[in-house]
Amino acid sequence: MLSQQAPLAIMATVVSTCALCVSFYQAHLARLQQFASVWPYVSVGGHNSSNGNQQAWGITVANNGLGPAIVEGVTVRFKDNNMSFQTMIDTFVAQYSRIDSLRDLNYAVSSVEKGVVIPAGEKIEWLSVNLIYHNQPRNKIIFEHLQQIELTVRYKSLYGEVWESCMRCRDGEEPVVKLK
Repeated sequence: MLSQQAPLAIMATVVSTCALCVSFYQAHLARLQQFASVWPYVSVGGHNSSNGNQQAWGITVANNGLGPAIVEGVTVRFKDNNMSFQTMIDTFVAQYSRIDSLRDLNYAVSSVEKGVVIPAGEKIEWLSVNLIYHNQPRNKIIFEHLQQIELTVRYKSLYGEVWESCMRCRDGEEPVVKLK
């Protein structure tokens, strides 16, 4: 009698072990779906627009993901030197202030720094510079200057996953990289 129940007990153990494995796998998939539901995707890029005799150039930080992006840090490289974004702008204005037309340079800088939260679907105009078409020497200097800016934004999701997004990434770097 005992020998007839042994195969049934083994089968019941195998079935319950398989059910337990399936439950763990379903929990793993649910966790991945939960993380994906708040995934931020930050892109950093330059833009250009024109209106009449004016041209605007700027840098925009956009969260194209599903959840908020919490900024962990920002790295600004200009001419192979790390500096704050405002310091880079101040350096530019000081360096080129000898050009009369730069004394009245019209620009705006927004704060994108540690602790700033960028909601899903939102854009922040990080830098905006207004250029006047008839002042070509000035425009050329400003454009060459702006082309030397490298930006990296490190940000995290609500669950602590960390990414970096860069503008003018170094050779071989991906524009968005998951760190942890």
